[in-house]
Amino acid sequence: MQSHNGSEFNPARPKESILQMVRDGTEGTRDGDGLKQLLAKYGNYYEAFRGYNSGSVNKGNLNDPVGATGDYVQKAANRLMGHSWPGM
Repeated sequence: MQSHNGSEFNPARPKESILQMVRDGTEGTRDGDGLKQLLAKYGNYYEAFRGYNSGSVNKGNLNDPVGATGDYVQKAANRLMGHSWPGM
């Protein structure tokens, strides 16, 4: 998971560093929000995903990447619903 100034992978402590990376992305860091704060802010996962990926949300078009990955919200929503396919 990505986070603002969060933990990085440490090959000497892979399990611990990955767990901390997931925590940082979910719970946020002192420098930026995680999914938990963004869900509370926007009230739905779709806008929270866009805010998580790009730092801002165009509520009229969640595929507007605002400088980030255009199809991030669509792919995250599909994965949450259990949908996946090759090349996804």
